[in-house]
Amino acid sequence: MKVSVEELSTTRRKVAVELDPSDVEEQVERSYRELARSVQLKGFRPGRAPRTILKQLYGKEIDAEVTGKLIEETIPKALEENKLEPVTMPVIEDRELGEDRSFRYTALVEVQPDLELKDYRGIAVTAEAVSVASEDVDRALEQLRVSRATLVDRDGEVRRGDVVVADWDMEVDGKEGSQASRQDATLEIADGSLLPELVTGLEGAKAGETRTITANLGDRAPDPSMAGKTATFKVTVKKVQERVLPALDDELAKAVSGLESVDALRADVETKIRARLERDAKAKQHEQIVDALVEANPFDAPESLVEQSVRSLTRFSGAEVPEGESEEAREERKGAIEKAAKRQVCADLLLRRIADKESISVTEDDVNAELDERASAIGQDGRVLRAAYEKKGILDEIRGDLRRRRTLDFLLESANISGK
Repeated sequence: MKVSVEELSTTRRKVAVELDPSDVEEQVERSYRELARSVQLKGFRPGRAPRTILKQLYGKEIDAEVTGKLIEETIPKALEENKLEPVTMPVIEDRELGEDRSFRYTALVEVQPDLELKDYRGIAVTAEAVSVASEDVDRALEQLRVSRATLVDRDGEVRRGDVVVADWDMEVDGKEGSQASRQDATLEIADGSLLPELVTGLEGAKAGETRTITANLGDRAPDPSMAGKTATFKVTVKKVQERVLPALDDELAKAVSGLESVDALRADVETKIRARLERDAKAKQHEQIVDALVEANPFDAPESLVEQSVRSLTRFSGAEVPEGESEEAREERKGAIEKAAKRQVCADLLLRRIADKESISVTEDDVNAELDERASAIGQDGRVLRAAYEKKGILDEIRGDLRRRRTLDFLLESANISGK
């Protein structure tokens, strides 16, 4: 096998491979023997069909199969011999199988950039002071009370925060559309839960009262064809309910946390808030480290990895092209996503190289501990979660995330931290 490598850029190589005809013929003979054993041709016993007839009938399929197998077998060896580390699957540009059984092909390969790590120890990092205000604890306890609230029927007018049981009909352009009528609908009279006009229009209503309310459906229309149109609602209030919050006492503490007293619950809530704030502060320190690494170690990111990152960030943003976006805004958004994608790719490659250099690794025990923690957060068994992740093929992603986090922690330990 002859291999030549052409450098197209710092991260792209064109690899040309030429195979010896004898090696190609060996693969061709093997493929025809396998075909002869499996094919049924009239007038011939299994395995006895002449090669000339098989070639006439299946020659193109055999050539495609042979070249595919030869590439699959030889490209890893060609890359290894030339010390090329691909970051994505090589792209086969062309292949040529000659009548004399010579075989040549070329592959485009994106490789790891040649990084000379520098300035990754003693990075300057600013730390945020973490403190938990009593108001933060009070708000969290109030949210616990709200989560345990009960609905109680009451007389009187509808107020914000109430829940209304109602029948309603809706018309758009004088016609009833999909989901135009509902019976015994539960409506929360609060901003964000209903259209603003419905919230204000139902305030002050009483059980048994019918109100006609006009509202712009905006992007919350039940049918896409109604988006942005004005609808007329005829709403009959059948029942008014208010939320009754439980007292903040030892009984509530036991119900929500298993703790024996409100004081113990308050302390537990404060501890959890502090832990969350400390995680957030640490995440910000990690971002400072990433920024410093990328700035101190500039290099061209492999294009295919950047494209993958752009697709991922675009999906995460929720919409590829927001409705009504101007060309200028679209280009600005596209540029921001590409910039973030390049930063992400460069950061990942740098952190992997540091992890390799510093022998930072992740064990299966580490993976199991991470899965147990995630499972506990959603009330699931760690083994069940692991089976689900294995089925989805994302355990390697978990390992990569853990190694990345461990590398950042390593860099934070050696950082020059100020502001504590």
